[in-house]
Amino acid sequence: MTKYRIVPKRDFGGQPFLINGRSVLRGFLVCYNTGPFKGCNAMPGATWSETIRGALQMIRVFEKVGGEPLKRVGDRFWPLLHRINGTTQRHREETARMMRALGLVKVKRNGEFFLVPKQETQS
Repeated sequence: MTKYRIVPKRDFGGQPFLINGRSVLRGFLVCYNTGPFKGCNAMPGATWSETIRGALQMIRVFEKVGGEPLKRVGDRFWPLLHRINGTTQRHREETARMMRALGLVKVKRNGEFFLVPKQETQS
């Protein structure tokens, strides 16, 4: 039996995701296929992919960074996935533009990063 199972994402409802100006109504999750977490999303941040190929790539990255149930690997998973996809620099620039437009800044609290309104950090 395989460790992971790729399953269709079924919680879009009537509201599609907008990704780069496109409406997305389909996607795929990578779930555990065995053990006590069978059926649970295995990827950091409960992320999903638009394609099966993308889901397979997420599995390879997850295993490369030592992913397993209840082990925090997001700090290694995301940079590697972005680097493999070639989206790192573009993603950073788009995120920075959006944060500026929304008046948000990234702050670290208790070891975790949060987006907060800029005025909260100026007090």
